[in-house]
Amino acid sequence: MNMSVQRVIKIGFTFILFIAMIYGVIGCGQRDGEGKSITGTKSSLPFGLTPEEQTVFKSIDAVIAIQEEGVREKDSAIYLTTIDSSNATYLNEATYLAHRLAYADISDFNMNLLGISIEEDGSAIAEIQQSYKLNDQLNAVTYHERFLKSGSSWLDHDVAFDEKEVGVVKVFYMPEVGNPESFIVLIEKSLENVDATFPDSLTENVEIKLYSDRELLRQKTDLGIAWLFTGWSEEGHAIKAFTGREPEYNYEALFTHELIHRLTISVSKGNMPIWFAEGLAIHYGTFKIKGSTYMEEGTVSMDALKIPVEELSETHLERLTDQTEILTYYATAGMVIRYLAETYGDDQVFALYQALGNYPFNDIASDPAWGQHSDERLRAVLQDILNLDMTELSEGYLEWIELQPEGGQ
Repeated sequence: MNMSVQRVIKIGFTFILFIAMIYGVIGCGQRDGEGKSITGTKSSLPFGLTPEEQTVFKSIDAVIAIQEEGVREKDSAIYLTTIDSSNATYLNEATYLAHRLAYADISDFNMNLLGISIEEDGSAIAEIQQSYKLNDQLNAVTYHERFLKSGSSWLDHDVAFDEKEVGVVKVFYMPEVGNPESFIVLIEKSLENVDATFPDSLTENVEIKLYSDRELLRQKTDLGIAWLFTGWSEEGHAIKAFTGREPEYNYEALFTHELIHRLTISVSKGNMPIWFAEGLAIHYGTFKIKGSTYMEEGTVSMDALKIPVEELSETHLERLTDQTEILTYYATAGMVIRYLAETYGDDQVFALYQALGNYPFNDIASDPAWGQHSDERLRAVLQDILNLDMTELSEGYLEWIELQPEGGQ
């Protein structure tokens, strides 16, 4: 090889090294930390963040990494370290979600931080993509979560709701819901329905959370529920509702149903089995306000309701996936309560959930034996108040349901 060729090669090689060095230094025109994964973060920093926003992004990304680990490992203690304890209602809801993970047959849970914005009040709104598998089906949602700074840390405060307060009702609603006034009117009417029906009163202000995304409602409530629901109520939680149902959907019936849960779960101290709690809310709420039953509407057959109460009590509502089976569960529970009300009177039915309040609080979220305890306690009050055991209740109900007209009215 002659000297001139060697010189050309050397110059060319030097030029390539120079270009490579420049490329490495300036990142091909990319600002540091933008659009790429940075050590210590699980998500990629988006373009255009200020240095302050980058710092907040990394901090919140670390928080959701802990949440992701907590869900994957079903470690409620780890998960709850990320929750803002100053928001008592959300802490209760997060505690329920975290403890229920022990019973949730889920996999491939992922959280990805897509972006953040810093608000005027100092909070940060994070856009999060979240997904997991249940029954081999991928459930995914993208939503906005509010984080508050506590010392040097950021804590999860809840979905980035807007708020409106009217009388005893405080409504938290996703911006996509729009003006919540029409829902507030129905909520107030539903409060009147409950007050006119039950001997007990709701003594505290009512918090309602309105979701425009049904999948988000599930993922912020209980990851183990196999079907998408419209309403939710539990002790210490806000009442939750999905607002995107069909135009003819009866939201007054829904809110009355959920407010009955709020009242009776509180009075009974969480000691009602699920079928009994749902039966009260269906009979005195859904069917009463709608003025019709699922049987009249043709979605459930009367024959499907002819099952022993023991079989109903052993059914896991949260695991059902078929809509007809879900409605049949609700309808059967409601008709068992109707049987009790027609046979023994409303006052005796109310006395059952009231008597359950004499037992210690039964926490469905944290007590692995919650179902057993609630069943045992209901059996005891049935015996004390109505002189019935479960076999006698089933026999009486089955005889009664055979005599009911098609449609259940």
